[in-house]
Amino acid sequence: MESQQTVLLLTDEAATANAIATALGAGSGFQTNGTFSGLQGLALRLGQSPTPAVLVDIDADPQRMLSELEPLIARHPQTRFVVFSRDTSSALILRAMAAGVRHYMPKEAIAAELLGVLRRLAPAPAPVQTLGSLITVLGASGGCGATTLSVNLADQLQRLAQTSALIVDFDLVLGGVGTYLGLQGSFSLADVAAKSGRIDPDLVRSTAMNYSEHLHVLISPASANFFNPALVELANLHAVLDACRGAGEFTVVDAPRVGLEVAAALAGASLATLVMFQLNVKDIRTAQNLMLALSERGVSASRLLPVINRYQKRHSVVHLEDAQRAMPGVKLWLVRNDFHSAIQSLNYGQPVAQSAPRSALHRDLRQLAQHLLDLHRSEQGSKGA
Repeated sequence: MESQQTVLLLTDEAATANAIATALGAGSGFQTNGTFSGLQGLALRLGQSPTPAVLVDIDADPQRMLSELEPLIARHPQTRFVVFSRDTSSALILRAMAAGVRHYMPKEAIAAELLGVLRRLAPAPAPVQTLGSLITVLGASGGCGATTLSVNLADQLQRLAQTSALIVDFDLVLGGVGTYLGLQGSFSLADVAAKSGRIDPDLVRSTAMNYSEHLHVLISPASANFFNPALVELANLHAVLDACRGAGEFTVVDAPRVGLEVAAALAGASLATLVMFQLNVKDIRTAQNLMLALSERGVSASRLLPVINRYQKRHSVVHLEDAQRAMPGVKLWLVRNDFHSAIQSLNYGQPVAQSAPRSALHRDLRQLAQHLLDLHRSEQGSKGA
């Protein structure tokens, strides 16, 4: 059977959606995968996986939509954007071309011209590239242990899967991963994101530092120059994440203090997003709000894993049951309060598997990593089916 290329559609008009569905009928070689009514959902979907073409109905507000499309088009240079409108004025067509639109089509021409345009513009399907899994770690508060979790999850994953793992240090203020592992270099995440042209896995591999043979770190700009760290070009964030996923089987992003939109972009591209918090009222509320905000931005709730750090059953004012009532129907992962092992790991600059292999902390981290490895294998298996 002939393979189908998937294109994305943004419109709030049923008639336009129906006309496009008819034009891309059986045997066309193209199919739409979901209809979006807003650019935010479309941008999130583009960040999760590439697509050869995007079809956009701009009639709701042509000038505004073209202005908002422009940075999205720049972020996805391999995707062809086709826009539709009833307005065929030369001024609007020129504005669309300036924004990077590849084809401007009157709506009445959809039936006769759309398929031919897509066959001309959309590149032939490239050989399937195996992409690794991205795992993001977010913190509900400062000092909740997100960086410790990130470092040790990456280390556990490379040990369990007998492969290599990459840590991306998105702590742009302090560079927590570099500080933890004693790494300081001249090139960082900012250099990868600032690359003009295609950002590819080879660039990530050559920029990342080796902590060990199988554990690599793309350090924060703060680890390259703490007193004057370079800015990370967030417009290229999705390209950077794609390159990281192409560079190895596992990438763990340590993002303890990022804004909500960056958190949503990271979570949207991730196999799983861990929300780290401690068992107190403030952290529970923050974790609850963060998970809700990510869900509202299109991140699947099934990909959000709340993790309670420094858990102790006794001598706690707030109990596990209180957190469970605040997050009903969600599995809460527990990392026990093993202060001695955690401090030993930090002081030695080593993952817990090296510094305290017999500890309760090591057992909890390994169990969580095994769950993520199972998710990864399940996802890879479904893609290959």
